[in-house]
Amino acid sequence: MAIRPLPHFLAFSLSCLLTFSLSCLLTIPSLHAQESGVFLTLPLSPRAGGMGDASVALADGPLGHNPAGLAYIKRPVASLVHHKYLQDISGNSFAFVYPFPAKPSKRPAGRQPGPPNDRRASGNWAIGIAPTLFKMKEEAIYDSLGVATGEKFGYKAKIIPVVMAWRRGNLAMGLAAKLYSEDIGGQASATTAYDVGAIYRLGSLSFGAAMQNLGGKIFDYDVAKLQRIGAAYTGVRYSAAADLIKEGEGKSSLSLGGAYNPAGSLKLRGGWQLKDEFGGVTFGLGFELRGFNFDYAFLSYGDLGSTHKAGVSLAFGAGKVSERESEKVSEQESEKVIINSAPELAWTGEENYVDVGISTGAGNLATPFMYRVKYTDAENDAPAGGYPKVHITKGGSDVPGSPFAMEYVSGDNATGVIYAHVQRLGSGNDYAYYFEAKDLSGTAATGAPTMPVNAPVVVYTTATTIIGGTNVAVADFIGKNVSQADASIVADFLRTELVSTGLFNVMDRNNMDTVLAEQKFQSSGCTEQQCAVEIGKLLNVKQMLVGSLSKLLDSYYITVNVVDVETGKIVASYDSDPVSSKELKDACKKIVKKLSNK
Repeated sequence: MAIRPLPHFLAFSLSCLLTFSLSCLLTIPSLHAQESGVFLTLPLSPRAGGMGDASVALADGPLGHNPAGLAYIKRPVASLVHHKYLQDISGNSFAFVYPFPAKPSKRPAGRQPGPPNDRRASGNWAIGIAPTLFKMKEEAIYDSLGVATGEKFGYKAKIIPVVMAWRRGNLAMGLAAKLYSEDIGGQASATTAYDVGAIYRLGSLSFGAAMQNLGGKIFDYDVAKLQRIGAAYTGVRYSAAADLIKEGEGKSSLSLGGAYNPAGSLKLRGGWQLKDEFGGVTFGLGFELRGFNFDYAFLSYGDLGSTHKAGVSLAFGAGKVSERESEKVSEQESEKVIINSAPELAWTGEENYVDVGISTGAGNLATPFMYRVKYTDAENDAPAGGYPKVHITKGGSDVPGSPFAMEYVSGDNATGVIYAHVQRLGSGNDYAYYFEAKDLSGTAATGAPTMPVNAPVVVYTTATTIIGGTNVAVADFIGKNVSQADASIVADFLRTELVSTGLFNVMDRNNMDTVLAEQKFQSSGCTEQQCAVEIGKLLNVKQMLVGSLSKLLDSYYITVNVVDVETGKIVASYDSDPVSSKELKDACKKIVKKLSNK
């Protein structure tokens, strides 16, 4: 008669065998420390697995080894991964990440508005969850004579990590709480373990450290604890990473990995787990198309065999990024190893700033030249302190005081902030300007405004009296950071003040419009000065007064240039800087007083 063994004894014996087999996947020394929860030590991400499990310095979502990496995910991502392990054990993971980009902080009342040039505006945080279930194919239980008992033995493990990460400037930090449970032959145990980690980025380099599986016991044994430190380099087509890993009281091991992007959507990965036993090569591949990713990894464990991972993910809710940044995302975001991208400088696109960064190309010693540029960072990073700057050169060398720090005008870092600076210059025709900016990581901005542009031409003349009785006309002013209606009103103020002196024959605005309409005059294709000459000839006047109304922060700037129609030269230039809209009319009166030499 067969003697039926106790199920608990069988369960315990098989669990020991199972634990031994799984522990071999990582390292033998862990057994000596009598640690449990081996699934908490295995690589879950196919991206990390393909790179030799070297990922502590990389952003790899809630399946990665470092919770801080979550802070670098730019878009919501959902993913599904299938794991094929040894001993007929397989598993599935579902992960979801939702990032919360930071908004510029509000300044206290009484201070100038705008995002600060410090780390307060660069924060970013994200949350994620990645429930994972492993199970072993059930096996029949036999008695000591090899006769089936009719019962079966199975194994299940569940991991439910909830991850939160936060980033400020170059540094990201993360925390994960993991609910972990095992069911071995009907005997269950559950616990909670914690991960903490940090990543520091410096351009294309990143450095990471993490402590995993802190706290918790399974079947009265401590869960296996891991300590990781590592570094990574991420370029446009190449990336490399190295992790030094210490598991429990065992020896340290080294993991190396790299990735290569031979084409826009394809990513090839490879690595090596350098362990005393059961280490081996790894390789993987990834494919990305418009936010959809497919990833596969193969990991060798020496004589134990090999394991496989395959997963798909979908990123959605794309933010506004430039064409240049979109190209970088197509090359790098499929890896979710998102390095600090360079900020971008662009022309503001405002009237008179469509393809330049200066208010006017000509002026005199009294002209307040206004320089404007737009700063954009796809990761919502603020510029470093003192940036953006405008370089103003004369004869190829910076003028005294250059580069000049610029003032915030409007906007936010993610969609574009406009900065401005006003500068008066000495006479000369060999001026040039260009802009410079860096983000908090020290990454230099790119874009057309970073290249020198020749301008302005500055004449020495500051005032010339217009002879009484001279026929003059005032063109509509150009509005800069103000509405065109406001600029036109200021031009009317100037006409009124000219008429009130009794010294000038000022052409009525309605008559001007009628004549220009009859002559079918088109202002497109000519500069402000050229248009003034053409308009003056059509109106049969001696001088044309052209000008602009600009606003920077709470101050206004009025600039008036007198163009001699016959010679086409600017023969006089006047300006005023009223501090409020109520002073605009008085400012026009002062300009006319200078103009008439009263």
